[in-house]
Amino acid sequence: MNDTTDVARHPEFVALKKTKSYADGVGPATTLIIPVDASNHAGAPTTLVRDAHRVGLKVHPWTVRPENDFLPAEYQQGNPGSPSFERAAGDASRFLADLYRLDVDGIFSDDSALAVSTRHRQRR
Repeated sequence: MNDTTDVARHPEFVALKKTKSYADGVGPATTLIIPVDASNHAGAPTTLVRDAHRVGLKVHPWTVRPENDFLPAEYQQGNPGSPSFERAAGDASRFLADLYRLDVDGIFSDDSALAVSTRHRQRR
């Protein structure tokens, strides 16, 4: 959805309102908040978090993992030609920070210490 859409009648917004009738929150994949294209490059954030909050739902996306293989290209680090590139740590902290800036309420992460420390830095 974009800002010019009649949000209250948009099918995704209607679905969120229906979800609110039986749930307190949603747990979308991170790509439903920060989409990626076929080349794994991050696109513009969606309005999912804002729209979910409008109907009173919390948003806890899943699952942030620190390895390059699980991060959009902009957050990957190291030499893509290396055989260990996919398993190498990328900049998951920056990816987490970008998700927190979009006002997610929590995050499922394989590195909870990193997720918590990033959240604390965001709140300062």
